[in-house]
Amino acid sequence: MPNRKTHVLQKLYSLHNVELRQFLIQRVGIQEAADLLQETWLHFLRLADVEAVHAPRAFLYKTAANIATDYSRKKRPINFTESELEHDDMPCPFPTPESIADAHWQFERFTEVLQELPSRQQQAFIMNKMEGLTHAEIAIKIGISEKSVQRLIMKAFQHCIKQMAI
Repeated sequence: MPNRKTHVLQKLYSLHNVELRQFLIQRVGIQEAADLLQETWLHFLRLADVEAVHAPRAFLYKTAANIATDYSRKKRPINFTESELEHDDMPCPFPTPESIADAHWQFERFTEVLQELPSRQQQAFIMNKMEGLTHAEIAIKIGISEKSVQRLIMKAFQHCIKQMAI
């Protein structure tokens, strides 16, 4: 006498096999559908407790859809253009040692230029450009008008641009 799991599986198979096959045919074509349908059922058979699946039809469809998607991804050819195949010409996604050294030098130069600014200009500029504070927030912290904050930042910005260009 067949066990309970076998009976449940036979019932599910007879109820959903034809519609699952049609579903897979629409997704991958008639030739591949049979193999993917078998893979779907095998996946379902591997479950430790088939009766624990609350919505077996939905589970089967989701499994079949996932298997079909995986199959389509594997089947899809990867076409490279001729220029992509010439990998020597492709840029490296990582910065070169020269660009790292240049960025480090620019940062050091920028900190030197900031040190040249009068204290209030430096403070307003850093609060705005590096800490992200608004002119109103800076005005409250420093104790001056928003217009004065705007002037300080503008003068600091102009100084930095001028000095960095040298």
